Amino acid sequence: MSRSDAIDEGSYVLLYFNETINYVIKARRSATFNTIKGTIRGDQVVGAKYGDEVISSLGYAFKLSRPDIVDVLMKQRRATQPIYPKDAAIIITYCNVVPGAVVLEAGMGSAYLTSMLAMHVMPTGKVVSYERDSSRVRIAERTLKEMGVAPFVEIKEQDLAEARLDREFDAAVLDVAEPWALLPTAVGAVRHGANVAAYVPTIGQVDKTISKMAELGLIRVQLFESILRPWKTVPGEIRPQMWMLGHTGFIIIGKRP
Repeated sequence: MSRSDAIDEGSYVLLYFNETINYVIKARRSATFNTIKGTIRGDQVVGAKYGDEVISSLGYAFKLSRPDIVDVLMKQRRATQPIYPKDAAIIITYCNVVPGAVVLEAGMGSAYLTSMLAMHVMPTGKVVSYERDSSRVRIAERTLKEMGVAPFVEIKEQDLAEARLDREFDAAVLDVAEPWALLPTAVGAVRHGANVAAYVPTIGQVDKTISKMAELGLIRVQLFESILRPWKTVPGEIRPQMWMLGHTGFIIIGKRP
């Protein structure tokens, strides 16, 4: 995404009318964007600047703003259930993912988490991601390119269980159906003091994963579930929203001594 205020062809734009009526679009001069407040032509957007206003076909003013990273990420195609930012934040923080780190990942899926990991290890680090499903790899490659982080991700189209790892990692993340099966490989690949995270949706998977971590001698094993409840931010009407992002998955993190 360009940091210039000019909106170029292919730039992502937040069309903002109010807190409930707003859209994230990819600017195309030849496109027409439909909203419940009328249409907006692409040639009104391309060539304008972030901060400008455009008028819809029904006479309503929309502000053109630069979208957030999460706005662009959630627009990308999904091959699997993604790891949402609320869960990714825990994984990134508790696994000490910082610039220059080299992170091992198994099960990149749609590359939502991969993208966020890459943003934290760049510009000198790397995410080495194993994904055995070729169709998911193709989708992930497009996501990484759209997010501008492809140079910081090394994709291995194979099962981690069959890999020969020739480097030491600063952290490992397993987003697969049976993480306990890959834990011996992941634990053996990270440096001493590094953390290994697993992300699973059911409590049965949690039990098997924690049992395997204990068997492998990991310490400080922690289990998290993140529940996110947004609040309404209209002056005079401050209250919890009527919806919330509840259970999406369990995060298990253990440390190699």
